[in-house]
Amino acid sequence: MVIFLATPGALLPLGALPAPIERVLWFLPTGPFTEMLRVGWLAQTDGGRTLGFWDSHLLALPSAGVLLVWLVIGAWLTRRFFRWEPRHV
Repeated sequence: MVIFLATPGALLPLGALPAPIERVLWFLPTGPFTEMLRVGWLAQTDGGRTLGFWDSHLLALPSAGVLLVWLVIGAWLTRRFFRWEPRHV
C-alpha cells in the first residue's frame, strides 16, 4: 500500500519526484485514479488550460485504460489464487 500511496498526486505533489520515476509510478492503480479525480474536479490541465466536457473525457481515456488493465489483472489473480470452497450451512 505504501508503494501505491507514493504515486504522484496521492500523497506527494505532482513534480516532487524525478520525471522518469514519476512516470513509472503513474502506472500504479492510484496514479490514473488521482489524475482522473483531478481532471474531473478541477476541469483543468497541468498547464491551467480549462477543459470542456469532451476534452476532460478525452484526457481521462488513458487513465481509464490503465485502470481497466489493473481490473483485468486483479480479476485474473483472484480467479487464479483464491479458491472458494462451497459453504455448508
